[in-house]
Amino acid sequence: MRLKARYFNAGDRMDMPAIRACFTDDAVVDFPSFQLLGGPDDMVAAFAAAAEHNPAVNIHHGHNPEIEILDENTARGVWNLYFVSFSADGTSIYHNTGLYADEYRRTDKGWLMSRTRTDIRVSMIAPVAGPVQVVVHQPA
Repeated sequence: MRLKARYFNAGDRMDMPAIRACFTDDAVVDFPSFQLLGGPDDMVAAFAAAAEHNPAVNIHHGHNPEIEILDENTARGVWNLYFVSFSADGTSIYHNTGLYADEYRRTDKGWLMSRTRTDIRVSMIAPVAGPVQVVVHQPA
């Protein structure tokens, strides 16, 4: 479960090397709502482009993990996702709920994701009426 937490936290920080480090080199990333089917390098490139085009403050929450150990080197899991994104200009809040379906492989670097798919169930964009100040606090 630490692996998925590292992935969520890296995504919130938009730490592309840390996101990439959560995956095997041959991993398959399937995010239909992001129009992405490729490898981890494709995912990192798409995330970096999205962050540059539309900067935001993101918060990923993974809940109710169902992890199945298949053998000493492979596992799979399903996670409920709740994702919220605050636009940097303070004009909207974007919510997603969905499911992650992952496959994991033990490597010489520890457990890594070898496959991930995200199926979004509900998306909501909430415009913010009136002036809102978005303040990002960076950890010391």
